Amino acid sequence: MNRLNEEIIGDSSILKYIYEQYSDPTRKYHTNVHIDRMIDIVEEHDIEISTEQLWALLCHDVFYYPGDPLNEDKSAHFATMFMKMRDYEDADIKIVETIIMDTKTHIPTIEESKVIIDLDLWDLSDPERFRAGSQLIEMEFVPIIDSGAYHVGRIDWLKKFLARDTIFVSEYSTDRMEETARRNLQYELEHLEQLGFPGCT
Repeated sequence: MNRLNEEIIGDSSILKYIYEQYSDPTRKYHTNVHIDRMIDIVEEHDIEISTEQLWALLCHDVFYYPGDPLNEDKSAHFATMFMKMRDYEDADIKIVETIIMDTKTHIPTIEESKVIIDLDLWDLSDPERFRAGSQLIEMEFVPIIDSGAYHVGRIDWLKKFLARDTIFVSEYSTDRMEETARRNLQYELEHLEQLGFPGCT
């Protein structure tokens, strides 16, 4: 657990419980390593985040099953439950719920979502981390579906992100990382299409 977590959340027992949810052995990418990586980026780049944004960061993948369309809904409910236990205001809880739900599409509906979305996508701009992350995500899916079906879905995901006006949603990230991220996604897309999986054309 990161120092920033303890400073802002202020309850080590809640943090421990949150981190335990990320320790399921079937998880390969969506683990505490991903969460700590996002926190490390915040500290390395002196990014200011609010208490509500940190709650959303910590809880956005707390419920995760590959392909489940309700992952974010369940994670938002989890965050709500613990924030109510800590007597947070309803307006603050609503911000956290909205940020977590916005990580489903990676399209912000409120300003507070932008930094969390970009932190979640940050490593798309790092070739080595991007390749490693892709492999780990595949390891989460392939026990559930066959590799061909996974790669067809992966191609669809890559195409959707490449079709966006920008991958990142804040000016800070777009200016610094957009070009490299697009190059990484395009490279993987072309590689998968060359493999000739059904439905890739």
